[in-house]
Amino acid sequence: MATTQVCLFVVVTIGSFSLIQARMGSSFPPLLHAFSTLKSCNFDQIYQLGDSGNLILEPIGGVTPYGSLPYGESFFENATGRCSDGMLMIDYIALASGLPLLNPYKKVNADFRHGANFAVAGATALPVGLLANRNILSSVTNSSLNVQLDWMSTYFNSICQLDCAEKHRSSLFLVGEIGGNDIIYALRQGKSIEEVQIMVPAVVRVTKDAVQRVIHHGAVRVVVPGNFPLGCLPLLLTLFQTNNSSAYDENNCLKELNSLSIYQNELLQLAIKELKQENPNATIVYGDYYNAFQWLYRNAQYFGFDMESLQKCCCGTGGDYNYDFTKFCGAPEVPVCADPSRRISWDEVHFTQAAYKLMTECAKIFKRSLFMVGEIGGNDYNYALFQGKSIEEVEDMVPDVVQTIKNAAQRVIQKGAVRLVIPGNFPIGCQPIYLTGFETNNSEAYDEYHCPKRLTSFSKYHNRHLQQAIRELRQENPNVKIVYGDYYHAFHWLFRNVQHLGFDIESRQKACCGTGGNYNFNVVRLCGTPQVSACANPDQFLSWDGIHLTHKAYKMMAKYLIRDISRQFRCFV
Repeated sequence: MATTQVCLFVVVTIGSFSLIQARMGSSFPPLLHAFSTLKSCNFDQIYQLGDSGNLILEPIGGVTPYGSLPYGESFFENATGRCSDGMLMIDYIALASGLPLLNPYKKVNADFRHGANFAVAGATALPVGLLANRNILSSVTNSSLNVQLDWMSTYFNSICQLDCAEKHRSSLFLVGEIGGNDIIYALRQGKSIEEVQIMVPAVVRVTKDAVQRVIHHGAVRVVVPGNFPLGCLPLLLTLFQTNNSSAYDENNCLKELNSLSIYQNELLQLAIKELKQENPNATIVYGDYYNAFQWLYRNAQYFGFDMESLQKCCCGTGGDYNYDFTKFCGAPEVPVCADPSRRISWDEVHFTQAAYKLMTECAKIFKRSLFMVGEIGGNDYNYALFQGKSIEEVEDMVPDVVQTIKNAAQRVIQKGAVRLVIPGNFPIGCQPIYLTGFETNNSEAYDEYHCPKRLTSFSKYHNRHLQQAIRELRQENPNVKIVYGDYYHAFHWLFRNVQHLGFDIESRQKACCGTGGNYNFNVVRLCGTPQVSACANPDQFLSWDGIHLTHKAYKMMAKYLIRDISRQFRCFV
Protein backbone atom coordinates (compact mmCIF):
# COMPACT_ATOMS: atom_id res chain seq x y z
CA MET A 1 0.00 0.00 0.00
CA ALA A 2 1.36 3.44 -0.91
CA THR A 3 2.48 5.64 1.94
CA THR A 4 1.01 9.13 2.06
CA GLN A 5 3.75 11.71 1.96
CA VAL A 6 3.16 14.81 4.05
CA CYS A 7 5.46 17.81 3.58
CA LEU A 8 5.57 20.26 6.46
CA PHE A 9 6.85 23.59 5.20
CA VAL A 10 6.20 25.81 8.20
CA VAL A 11 6.58 25.01 11.89
CA VAL A 12 4.79 27.24 14.38
CA THR A 13 5.84 26.76 17.98
CA ILE A 14 3.97 27.91 21.06
CA GLY A 15 5.78 27.43 24.33
CA SER A 16 8.87 28.30 26.27
CA PHE A 17 11.19 28.23 23.24
CA SER A 18 10.94 28.07 19.47
CA LEU A 19 12.41 25.14 17.57
CA ILE A 20 12.16 26.79 14.18
CA GLN A 21 11.66 30.46 13.45
CA ALA A 22 10.41 30.82 9.88
CA ARG A 23 12.33 33.46 7.97
CA MET A 24 9.77 35.52 6.12
CA GLY A 25 12.16 37.41 3.86
CA SER A 26 12.42 37.41 0.11
CA SER A 27 12.45 33.63 -0.01
CA PHE A 28 8.95 33.34 1.45
CA PRO A 29 6.57 34.52 -1.31
CA PRO A 30 7.78 31.90 -3.85
CA LEU A 31 7.12 29.28 -1.19
CA LEU A 32 3.42 30.09 -1.35
CA HIS A 33 3.26 28.74 -4.88
CA ALA A 34 4.68 25.42 -3.70
CA PHE A 35 1.68 24.65 -1.52
CA SER A 36 -0.75 22.10 -2.83
CA THR A 37 -4.04 23.36 -4.20
CA LEU A 38 -7.56 22.33 -3.38
CA LYS A 39 -7.58 19.96 -6.35
CA SER A 40 -7.28 16.97 -4.04
CA CYS A 41 -10.73 17.84 -2.65
CA ASN A 42 -12.20 17.02 -6.09
CA PHE A 43 -14.76 19.81 -6.12
CA ASP A 44 -16.84 19.77 -9.29
CA GLN A 45 -18.76 22.94 -8.47
CA ILE A 46 -18.45 25.92 -6.15
CA TYR A 47 -21.43 28.02 -5.09
CA GLN A 48 -21.13 31.30 -3.26
CA LEU A 49 -23.57 33.47 -1.33
CA GLY A 50 -22.61 36.79 0.18
CA ASP A 51 -21.09 40.09 -0.86
CA SER A 52 -19.75 40.21 -4.47
CA GLY A 53 -20.62 39.30 -8.03
CA ASN A 54 -24.04 40.24 -9.37
CA LEU A 55 -24.44 43.95 -8.57
CA ILE A 56 -23.56 45.38 -12.00
CA LEU A 57 -26.17 43.03 -13.53
CA GLU A 58 -28.92 44.56 -11.40
CA PRO A 59 -30.85 47.69 -12.48
CA ILE A 60 -28.70 49.90 -10.26
CA GLY A 61 -25.49 48.35 -11.58
CA GLY A 62 -24.99 50.81 -14.38
CA VAL A 63 -24.65 53.76 -12.01
CA THR A 64 -22.40 52.15 -9.40
CA PRO A 65 -18.67 52.87 -9.57
CA TYR A 66 -18.02 49.11 -9.56
CA GLY A 67 -19.25 48.91 -13.15
CA SER A 68 -16.39 50.88 -14.64
CA LEU A 69 -12.63 51.29 -14.44
CA PRO A 70 -10.46 51.54 -12.40
CA TYR A 71 -12.27 48.54 -10.85
CA GLY A 72 -10.81 45.41 -12.43
CA GLU A 73 -7.82 47.20 -13.96
CA SER A 74 -5.07 44.93 -12.63
CA PHE A 75 -6.33 41.60 -13.98
CA PHE A 76 -9.41 41.86 -16.15
CA GLU A 77 -8.57 45.29 -17.60
CA ASN A 78 -12.26 46.14 -17.34
CA ALA A 79 -14.90 46.19 -14.61
CA THR A 80 -16.54 42.84 -13.85
CA GLY A 81 -18.49 43.75 -10.71
CA ARG A 82 -15.64 42.74 -8.43
CA CYS A 83 -14.99 45.42 -5.82
CA SER A 84 -11.24 45.42 -6.25
CA ASP A 85 -8.56 46.13 -8.83
CA GLY A 86 -8.65 42.46 -9.82
CA MET A 87 -9.51 39.05 -8.46
CA LEU A 88 -11.16 38.23 -5.12
CA MET A 89 -10.69 35.38 -2.65
CA ILE A 90 -13.45 33.33 -4.32
CA ASP A 91 -11.53 33.55 -7.60
CA TYR A 92 -8.37 32.17 -6.03
CA ILE A 93 -10.34 29.42 -4.32
CA ALA A 94 -11.84 28.40 -7.68
CA LEU A 95 -8.45 28.38 -9.40
CA ALA A 96 -6.87 26.39 -6.55
CA SER A 97 -9.68 23.85 -7.00
CA GLY A 98 -8.87 23.48 -10.69
CA LEU A 99 -12.11 25.19 -11.74
CA PRO A 100 -12.79 28.25 -13.90
CA LEU A 101 -13.86 31.53 -12.30
CA LEU A 102 -17.51 31.47 -11.25
CA ASN A 103 -20.04 33.27 -13.39
CA PRO A 104 -22.55 35.54 -11.64
CA TYR A 105 -26.00 33.99 -11.49
CA LYS A 106 -27.61 36.98 -13.20
CA LYS A 107 -25.39 36.69 -16.27
CA VAL A 108 -27.51 35.66 -19.26
CA ASN A 109 -26.54 32.41 -21.05
CA ALA A 110 -23.62 31.86 -18.67
CA ASP A 111 -21.92 28.51 -18.14
CA PHE A 112 -22.81 27.20 -14.66
CA ARG A 113 -21.44 23.67 -15.04
CA HIS A 114 -18.77 24.40 -12.41
CA GLY A 115 -20.93 26.40 -10.02
CA ALA A 116 -22.40 29.85 -9.71
CA ASN A 117 -21.91 33.04 -7.75
CA PHE A 118 -25.19 34.19 -6.15
CA ALA A 119 -23.48 36.91 -4.12
CA VAL A 120 -24.13 40.61 -4.65
CA ALA A 121 -21.73 43.44 -3.81
CA GLY A 122 -23.16 45.55 -1.02
CA ALA A 123 -25.60 42.84 0.09
CA THR A 124 -26.68 42.52 3.71
CA ALA A 125 -27.37 39.47 5.83
CA LEU A 126 -30.59 40.92 7.24
CA PRO A 127 -33.47 41.57 4.81
CA VAL A 128 -33.65 45.21 3.78
CA GLY A 129 -37.10 45.48 5.37
CA LEU A 130 -35.78 44.49 8.79
CA LEU A 131 -32.95 46.98 8.44
CA ALA A 132 -35.43 49.69 7.44
CA ASN A 133 -37.38 48.96 10.64
CA ARG A 134 -34.17 49.87 12.48
CA ASN A 135 -33.85 53.06 10.38
CA ILE A 136 -30.91 51.60 8.43
CA LEU A 137 -30.99 51.93 4.66
CA SER A 138 -29.32 49.49 2.27
CA SER A 139 -28.43 52.04 -0.36
CA VAL A 140 -26.65 49.69 -2.78
CA THR A 141 -28.88 46.63 -3.34
CA ASN A 142 -32.05 44.94 -2.10
CA SER A 143 -30.61 41.49 -2.84
CA SER A 144 -29.91 40.45 0.74
CA LEU A 145 -28.99 36.92 1.78
CA ASN A 146 -32.58 35.64 1.71
CA VAL A 147 -33.00 36.85 -1.89
CA GLN A 148 -29.79 35.08 -2.91
CA LEU A 149 -31.01 31.89 -1.25
CA ASP A 150 -34.22 32.13 -3.26
CA TRP A 151 -32.16 32.44 -6.45
CA MET A 152 -30.19 29.37 -5.41
CA SER A 153 -33.36 27.37 -4.74
CA THR A 154 -34.79 28.36 -8.11
CA TYR A 155 -31.61 27.35 -9.86
CA PHE A 156 -31.32 23.98 -8.10
CA ASN A 157 -34.97 23.20 -8.76
CA SER A 158 -34.26 23.71 -12.45
CA ILE A 159 -31.23 21.40 -12.65
CA CYS A 160 -31.56 18.65 -10.04
CA GLN A 161 -34.97 18.38 -8.45
CA LEU A 162 -34.55 14.75 -7.34
CA ASP A 163 -30.80 14.17 -7.27
CA CYS A 164 -29.49 17.42 -5.78
CA ALA A 165 -28.08 15.68 -2.71
CA GLU A 166 -26.00 13.34 -4.84
CA LYS A 167 -24.90 16.15 -7.17
CA HIS A 168 -23.77 18.36 -4.29
CA ARG A 169 -21.59 15.72 -2.66
CA SER A 170 -18.79 17.04 -4.85
CA SER A 171 -19.67 20.73 -4.40
CA LEU A 172 -18.19 23.41 -2.15
CA PHE A 173 -20.53 26.04 -0.73
CA LEU A 174 -19.37 29.39 0.66
CA VAL A 175 -21.95 31.16 2.80
CA GLY A 176 -20.37 34.57 3.13
CA GLU A 177 -18.57 36.67 3.99
CA ILE A 178 -21.89 38.34 4.90
CA GLY A 179 -23.02 40.68 7.67
CA GLY A 180 -20.26 43.22 7.39
CA ASN A 181 -22.39 45.55 5.28
CA ASP A 182 -25.19 45.50 7.86
CA ILE A 183 -22.71 46.85 10.38
CA ILE A 184 -21.03 49.35 8.04
CA TYR A 185 -24.34 50.82 6.84
CA ALA A 186 -25.52 51.22 10.41
CA LEU A 187 -22.32 52.91 11.54
CA ARG A 188 -22.23 55.23 8.51
CA GLN A 189 -25.84 56.24 9.18
CA GLY A 190 -25.09 57.35 12.71
CA LYS A 191 -25.77 54.28 14.84
CA SER A 192 -23.50 53.87 17.85
CA ILE A 193 -21.27 50.85 18.26
CA GLU A 194 -23.48 49.76 21.18
CA GLU A 195 -26.60 49.93 18.95
CA VAL A 196 -24.87 47.96 16.23
CA GLN A 197 -23.71 45.30 18.67
CA ILE A 198 -27.35 44.61 19.53
CA MET A 199 -27.91 43.74 15.83
CA VAL A 200 -25.13 41.16 15.67
CA PRO A 201 -27.01 38.14 17.11
CA ALA A 202 -29.73 38.63 14.48
CA VAL A 203 -27.09 38.81 11.72
CA VAL A 204 -25.55 35.56 12.95
CA ARG A 205 -28.96 33.82 13.20
CA VAL A 206 -29.72 34.70 9.58
CA THR A 207 -26.32 33.37 8.52
CA LYS A 208 -26.90 30.15 10.46
CA ASP A 209 -30.33 29.74 8.85
CA ALA A 210 -28.74 30.23 5.43
CA VAL A 211 -26.22 27.45 6.10
CA GLN A 212 -29.03 25.16 7.23
CA ARG A 213 -30.93 25.91 4.05
CA VAL A 214 -27.86 25.16 1.92
CA ILE A 215 -27.44 21.83 3.73
CA HIS A 216 -31.13 21.11 3.04
CA HIS A 217 -30.25 21.37 -0.66
CA GLY A 218 -27.69 18.61 -0.19
CA ALA A 219 -24.51 20.51 0.67
CA VAL A 220 -22.02 18.43 2.66
CA ARG A 221 -18.97 20.75 2.46
CA VAL A 222 -19.59 24.31 3.60
CA VAL A 223 -17.27 27.19 4.45
CA VAL A 224 -18.72 30.00 6.57
CA PRO A 225 -16.33 32.97 6.65
CA GLY A 226 -16.20 35.41 9.53
CA ASN A 227 -15.81 39.17 9.34
CA PHE A 228 -12.63 41.13 8.74
CA PRO A 229 -11.27 43.46 11.45
CA LEU A 230 -13.51 46.46 10.78
CA GLY A 231 -11.28 48.80 12.75
CA CYS A 232 -8.59 48.54 10.05
CA LEU A 233 -10.80 49.74 7.16
CA PRO A 234 -10.04 53.25 5.78
CA LEU A 235 -13.74 54.16 5.81
CA LEU A 236 -14.20 53.47 9.51
CA LEU A 237 -10.75 54.77 10.43
CA THR A 238 -11.84 58.05 8.83
CA LEU A 239 -15.34 58.03 10.34
CA PHE A 240 -14.13 57.32 13.88
CA GLN A 241 -10.79 59.12 13.73
CA THR A 242 -9.70 60.47 17.11
CA ASN A 243 -6.71 62.05 18.81
CA ASN A 244 -7.06 59.57 21.67
CA SER A 245 -4.13 57.20 21.12
CA SER A 246 -5.59 54.61 23.51
CA ALA A 247 -8.42 54.02 21.02
CA TYR A 248 -5.96 52.33 18.65
CA ASP A 249 -4.22 48.96 18.89
CA GLU A 250 -0.63 48.10 18.00
CA ASN A 251 -1.57 48.06 14.30
CA ASN A 252 -3.19 51.52 14.53
CA CYS A 253 -6.62 49.95 14.06
CA LEU A 254 -9.57 51.00 16.19
CA LYS A 255 -9.90 48.64 19.15
CA GLU A 256 -13.62 49.05 19.69
CA LEU A 257 -14.49 48.28 16.09
CA ASN A 258 -12.20 45.27 16.01
CA SER A 259 -13.85 44.06 19.20
CA LEU A 260 -17.18 44.30 17.36
CA SER A 261 -15.79 42.04 14.62
CA ILE A 262 -14.46 39.60 17.22
CA TYR A 263 -17.89 39.53 18.89
CA GLN A 264 -19.59 38.72 15.59
CA ASN A 265 -17.03 36.02 14.80
CA GLU A 266 -17.34 34.41 18.22
CA LEU A 267 -21.12 34.17 17.86
CA LEU A 268 -20.69 32.81 14.35
CA GLN A 269 -18.31 30.10 15.57
CA LEU A 270 -20.82 29.09 18.25
CA ALA A 271 -23.50 28.88 15.55
CA ILE A 272 -21.20 26.69 13.42
CA LYS A 273 -20.63 24.42 16.41
CA GLU A 274 -24.40 24.02 16.74
CA LEU A 275 -24.73 23.36 13.01
CA LYS A 276 -22.12 20.62 13.23
CA GLN A 277 -24.07 18.94 16.04
CA GLU A 278 -27.31 19.24 14.07
CA ASN A 279 -25.73 18.01 10.82
CA PRO A 280 -23.12 15.37 11.70
CA ASN A 281 -22.77 14.25 8.06
CA ALA A 282 -21.80 17.71 6.81
CA THR A 283 -18.33 19.24 7.06
CA ILE A 284 -18.77 22.87 8.09
CA VAL A 285 -15.65 25.01 8.34
CA TYR A 286 -15.21 28.48 9.79
CA GLY A 287 -13.31 30.75 7.39
CA ASP A 288 -11.11 32.86 9.62
CA TYR A 289 -10.94 36.06 7.57
CA TYR A 290 -10.16 38.07 10.68
CA ASN A 291 -6.89 36.34 11.47
CA ALA A 292 -6.02 35.93 7.79
CA PHE A 293 -6.09 39.72 7.55
CA GLN A 294 -4.14 40.16 10.78
CA TRP A 295 -1.52 37.69 9.52
CA LEU A 296 -1.23 39.69 6.30
CA TYR A 297 -1.00 42.93 8.23
CA ARG A 298 1.74 41.70 10.55
CA ASN A 299 3.80 40.43 7.62
CA ALA A 300 3.04 43.25 5.19
CA GLN A 301 6.66 44.37 4.93
CA TYR A 302 7.84 40.89 3.96
CA PHE A 303 5.24 40.71 1.20
CA GLY A 304 6.38 43.99 -0.32
CA PHE A 305 3.52 46.26 0.75
CA ASP A 306 4.24 49.95 1.21
CA MET A 307 4.55 50.34 4.98
CA GLU A 308 3.77 54.07 4.79
CA SER A 309 0.42 53.35 3.11
CA LEU A 310 -0.84 50.26 4.96
CA GLN A 311 -4.11 51.92 5.94
CA LYS A 312 -4.52 54.15 2.92
CA CYS A 313 -6.79 53.52 -0.05
CA CYS A 314 -5.03 52.89 -3.34
CA CYS A 315 -8.04 54.39 -5.13
CA GLY A 316 -9.08 57.47 -3.20
CA THR A 317 -8.10 60.95 -2.09
CA GLY A 318 -7.87 63.11 1.00
CA GLY A 319 -7.25 62.76 4.72
CA ASP A 320 -4.91 60.46 6.62
CA TYR A 321 -6.35 57.36 4.97
CA ASN A 322 -6.65 58.63 1.39
CA TYR A 323 -10.43 58.63 1.66
CA ASP A 324 -13.06 61.35 1.34
CA PHE A 325 -16.75 60.64 1.95
CA THR A 326 -17.70 62.83 -1.01
CA LYS A 327 -15.16 61.48 -3.51
CA PHE A 328 -15.44 57.76 -4.11
CA CYS A 329 -13.12 55.51 -6.06
CA GLY A 330 -14.24 55.64 -9.69
CA ALA A 331 -15.48 59.21 -9.49
CA PRO A 332 -13.89 61.82 -11.78
CA GLU A 333 -10.54 63.16 -10.63
CA VAL A 334 -10.13 60.48 -7.90
CA PRO A 335 -6.64 59.09 -8.47
CA VAL A 336 -5.39 55.52 -8.33
CA CYS A 337 -2.01 54.65 -6.83
CA ALA A 338 0.77 53.71 -9.24
CA ASP A 339 1.15 50.14 -7.98
CA PRO A 340 -1.93 48.51 -6.38
CA SER A 341 0.12 45.38 -5.60
CA ARG A 342 1.92 47.40 -2.89
CA ARG A 343 -1.34 48.35 -1.13
CA ILE A 344 -3.66 46.35 1.11
CA SER A 345 -6.77 48.53 0.70
CA TRP A 346 -8.13 49.17 -2.79
CA ASP A 347 -10.98 51.49 -1.81
CA GLU A 348 -12.52 52.43 1.52
CA VAL A 349 -13.84 48.93 2.41
CA HIS A 350 -12.36 46.48 -0.11
CA PHE A 351 -8.88 45.08 -0.54
CA THR A 352 -6.53 44.79 -3.48
CA GLN A 353 -6.08 41.69 -5.58
CA ALA A 354 -2.64 41.24 -3.99
CA ALA A 355 -4.13 41.29 -0.49
CA TYR A 356 -6.95 38.88 -1.37
CA LYS A 357 -4.48 36.48 -2.94
CA LEU A 358 -2.25 36.37 0.13
CA MET A 359 -5.18 36.00 2.53
CA THR A 360 -6.39 33.04 0.49
CA GLU A 361 -2.90 31.54 0.69
CA CYS A 362 -2.98 31.90 4.49
CA ALA A 363 -5.50 29.07 4.77
CA LYS A 364 -3.35 26.91 2.49
CA ILE A 365 -0.30 27.63 4.61
CA PHE A 366 -2.09 26.41 7.72
CA LYS A 367 -3.14 23.24 5.89
CA ARG A 368 0.54 22.52 5.19
CA SER A 369 1.93 23.69 8.52
CA LEU A 370 2.98 21.93 11.68
CA PHE A 371 1.98 23.58 14.94
CA MET A 372 3.82 22.76 18.16
CA VAL A 373 1.95 23.71 21.30
CA GLY A 374 4.71 23.41 23.85
CA GLU A 375 6.68 22.16 25.58
CA ILE A 376 4.93 24.38 28.13
CA GLY A 377 3.99 24.04 31.78
CA GLY A 378 7.40 23.01 33.04
CA ASN A 379 8.21 26.52 34.18
CA ASP A 380 4.97 26.70 36.18
CA TYR A 381 6.22 23.73 38.20
CA ASN A 382 9.81 24.96 38.37
CA TYR A 383 8.80 28.30 39.82
CA ALA A 384 6.45 26.69 42.34
CA LEU A 385 8.90 24.05 43.55
CA PHE A 386 11.78 26.47 43.97
CA GLN A 387 9.60 28.93 45.84
CA GLY A 388 8.92 26.35 48.54
CA LYS A 389 5.78 24.56 47.32
CA SER A 390 5.63 20.85 48.07
CA ILE A 391 5.32 18.28 45.30
CA GLU A 392 1.78 17.56 46.51
CA GLU A 393 0.87 21.25 46.18
CA VAL A 394 2.37 21.40 42.70
CA GLU A 395 0.46 18.28 41.66
CA ASP A 396 -2.73 20.18 42.43
CA MET A 397 -1.72 22.66 39.70
CA VAL A 398 -1.49 20.02 36.97
CA PRO A 399 -5.17 19.91 35.90
CA ASP A 400 -5.21 23.69 35.42
CA VAL A 401 -1.92 23.66 33.50
CA VAL A 402 -3.12 20.87 31.21
CA GLN A 403 -6.52 22.51 30.66
CA THR A 404 -4.75 25.70 29.61
CA ILE A 405 -2.62 23.73 27.12
CA LYS A 406 -5.73 22.02 25.78
CA ASN A 407 -7.45 25.39 25.35
CA ALA A 408 -4.39 26.72 23.50
CA ALA A 409 -4.46 23.75 21.13
CA GLN A 410 -8.18 24.28 20.52
CA ARG A 411 -7.55 27.93 19.66
CA VAL A 412 -4.82 26.93 17.20
CA ILE A 413 -7.22 24.45 15.58
CA GLN A 414 -9.85 27.17 15.28
CA LYS A 415 -7.32 29.24 13.32
CA GLY A 416 -7.07 26.44 10.77
CA ALA A 417 -4.35 24.11 12.07
CA VAL A 418 -4.76 20.48 11.00
CA ARG A 419 -1.48 19.03 12.31
CA LEU A 420 -0.36 19.60 15.88
CA VAL A 421 2.32 18.24 18.16
CA ILE A 422 1.75 18.71 21.88
CA PRO A 423 4.91 17.77 23.77
CA GLY A 424 4.91 16.35 27.27
CA ASN A 425 7.27 17.15 30.12
CA PHE A 426 10.83 15.93 30.52
CA PRO A 427 11.72 13.69 33.50
CA ILE A 428 12.54 16.76 35.57
CA GLY A 429 14.21 14.75 38.32
CA CYS A 430 17.14 14.02 35.98
CA GLN A 431 18.11 17.68 35.65
CA PRO A 432 21.03 18.99 37.76
CA ILE A 433 18.85 21.75 39.22
CA TYR A 434 16.50 19.17 40.78
CA LEU A 435 19.22 16.65 41.60
CA THR A 436 20.88 19.42 43.61
CA GLY A 437 17.72 20.82 45.17
CA PHE A 438 16.36 17.41 46.20
CA GLU A 439 19.68 15.70 46.95
CA THR A 440 19.52 13.05 49.69
CA ASN A 441 21.61 10.24 51.14
CA ASN A 442 18.63 7.90 50.92
CA SER A 443 19.44 5.62 47.96
CA GLU A 444 15.83 4.41 47.92
CA ALA A 445 14.78 7.88 46.75
CA TYR A 446 16.46 7.36 43.35
CA ASP A 447 15.48 5.25 40.35
CA GLU A 448 17.79 3.18 38.11
CA TYR A 449 18.94 6.39 36.37
CA HIS A 450 19.76 8.04 39.71
CA CYS A 451 16.87 10.46 39.26
CA PRO A 452 14.57 11.19 42.24
CA LYS A 453 11.60 8.82 41.98
CA ARG A 454 9.11 11.31 43.38
CA LEU A 455 9.95 13.89 40.73
CA THR A 456 9.89 11.24 37.99
CA SER A 457 6.41 10.24 39.15
CA PHE A 458 5.35 13.87 39.02
CA SER A 459 6.45 14.20 35.37
CA LYS A 460 4.53 11.02 34.52
CA TYR A 461 1.47 12.42 36.31
CA HIS A 462 1.56 15.59 34.18
CA ASN A 463 2.05 13.59 30.99
CA ARG A 464 -0.84 11.22 31.75
CA HIS A 465 -3.17 14.19 32.18
CA LEU A 466 -1.87 15.75 28.98
CA GLN A 467 -2.36 12.56 26.96
CA GLN A 468 -5.94 12.32 28.22
CA ALA A 469 -6.51 15.92 27.07
CA ILE A 470 -5.09 15.02 23.65
CA ARG A 471 -7.49 12.08 23.38
CA GLU A 472 -10.36 14.47 24.11
CA LEU A 473 -9.08 16.93 21.50
CA ARG A 474 -8.96 14.16 18.91
CA GLN A 475 -12.57 13.23 19.63
CA GLU A 476 -13.63 16.87 19.41
CA ASN A 477 -11.63 17.47 16.22
CA PRO A 478 -11.75 14.25 14.16
CA ASN A 479 -10.32 15.91 11.04
CA VAL A 480 -7.21 17.18 12.85
CA LYS A 481 -4.09 15.09 13.44
CA ILE A 482 -2.89 15.66 17.01
CA VAL A 483 0.30 13.92 18.14
CA TYR A 484 1.76 13.63 21.61
CA GLY A 485 5.44 14.66 21.63
CA ASP A 486 7.02 12.15 23.99
CA TYR A 487 9.85 14.25 25.44
CA TYR A 488 9.91 12.01 28.52
CA HIS A 489 10.90 8.83 26.70
CA ALA A 490 13.05 10.71 24.20
CA PHE A 491 15.17 11.92 27.11
CA HIS A 492 15.30 8.47 28.71
CA TRP A 493 16.42 7.00 25.37
CA LEU A 494 19.18 9.60 25.27
CA PHE A 495 20.10 8.90 28.91
CA ARG A 496 20.37 5.16 28.35
CA ASN A 497 22.53 5.59 25.24
CA VAL A 498 24.89 8.36 26.35
CA GLN A 499 28.04 6.31 25.85
CA HIS A 500 26.98 5.01 22.45
CA LEU A 501 26.12 8.56 21.35
CA GLY A 502 29.52 9.92 22.38
CA PHE A 503 28.65 11.60 25.68
CA ASP A 504 30.79 11.33 28.80
CA ILE A 505 28.98 8.80 30.98
CA GLU A 506 30.57 10.25 34.12
CA SER A 507 29.11 13.70 33.33
CA ARG A 508 25.61 12.83 32.16
CA GLN A 509 24.01 14.45 35.23
CA LYS A 510 26.42 17.38 35.50
CA ALA A 511 26.00 20.85 34.04
CA CYS A 512 28.57 21.83 31.42
CA CYS A 513 28.27 25.50 32.36
CA GLY A 514 28.14 25.67 36.14
CA THR A 515 30.08 25.11 39.34
CA GLY A 516 29.93 23.27 42.64
CA GLY A 517 28.48 20.15 44.17
CA ASN A 518 27.96 16.69 42.74
CA TYR A 519 26.11 18.04 39.70
CA ASN A 520 28.22 21.11 38.86
CA PHE A 521 25.27 23.35 39.69
CA ASN A 522 24.78 26.12 42.22
CA VAL A 523 21.50 28.01 42.26
CA VAL A 524 23.24 31.25 43.33
CA ARG A 525 26.05 30.93 40.76
CA LEU A 526 24.32 30.21 37.49
CA CYS A 527 25.84 29.87 34.04
CA GLY A 528 26.69 33.31 32.69
CA THR A 529 27.55 34.88 36.04
CA PRO A 530 31.15 35.99 36.76
CA GLN A 531 33.72 33.25 37.33
CA VAL A 532 31.33 30.50 36.23
CA SER A 533 32.93 28.78 33.27
CA ALA A 534 31.75 26.30 30.65
CA CYS A 535 33.23 22.87 30.12
CA ALA A 536 35.84 22.37 27.40
CA ASN A 537 33.64 20.10 25.26
CA PRO A 538 29.86 20.67 25.58
CA ASP A 539 29.24 17.79 23.14
CA GLN A 540 30.15 15.35 25.92
CA PHE A 541 27.45 16.71 28.28
CA LEU A 542 23.69 16.30 28.29
CA SER A 543 23.00 19.34 30.45
CA TRP A 544 24.19 22.76 29.41
CA ASP A 545 23.39 24.90 32.44
CA GLY A 546 21.66 22.55 34.86
CA ILE A 547 18.23 23.47 33.51
CA HIS A 548 18.54 23.23 29.73
CA LEU A 549 20.25 20.69 27.50
CA THR A 550 23.24 21.11 25.24
CA HIS A 551 23.00 21.62 21.49
CA LYS A 552 24.06 18.02 20.87
CA ALA A 553 21.57 16.63 23.39
CA TYR A 554 18.71 18.54 21.77
CA LYS A 555 19.87 17.34 18.36
CA MET A 556 19.87 13.68 19.45
CA MET A 557 16.46 14.03 21.12
CA ALA A 558 15.09 15.75 18.02
CA LYS A 559 16.18 12.79 15.87
CA TYR A 560 14.30 10.42 18.17
CA LEU A 561 11.20 12.64 18.17
CA ILE A 562 11.23 13.30 14.43
CA ARG A 563 11.20 9.55 13.76
CA ASP A 564 8.33 9.09 16.18
CA ILE A 565 6.31 12.09 14.99
CA SER A 566 6.85 11.46 11.26
CA ARG A 567 5.67 7.87 11.74
CA GLN A 568 2.43 9.15 13.25
CA PHE A 569 2.00 11.76 10.51
CA ARG A 570 2.92 9.13 7.90
CA CYS A 571 5.56 11.27 6.27
CA PHE A 572 9.17 10.86 5.25
CA VAL A 573 11.79 13.02 6.94
